[in-house]
Amino acid sequence: MTLKRITKQWVVTANGVECARVEQGQSVEIGRRPIRPIADSGMARVEISDATKSMSKRHATLSVDESGMATVRDLNSTNGSYAVRADGGLMRL
Repeated sequence: MTLKRITKQWVVTANGVECARVEQGQSVEIGRRPIRPIADSGMARVEISDATKSMSKRHATLSVDESGMATVRDLNSTNGSYAVRADGGLMRL
C-alpha cells in the first residue's frame, strides 16, 4: 500500500497567467510592487503587473491554513480588495 499526502493548493492568477501556488501553511503577499526594499518577513511575494495602478504596491495577503482554508487580508490598500461573486457582482473584503 502506498500513502500519498494530498495537498490543497490555491493558485494566484492575473490576466489569465499563473503567478503563484500557495499550499497549506503558506502565505503570499500580493501587490504591484511588494518586492521593493522592505524588511524581510519571510513571506513570499507576488508582483502583479498593473499599468492602471488600481492595485497598491503592497495590496493583500493570501494565507492558507493547515486544513487548506484560504484567507485574503487587505493590507490597507487605497482601493480595497474585492471578491467576484458567481453572478459577477463584487463583494468588498
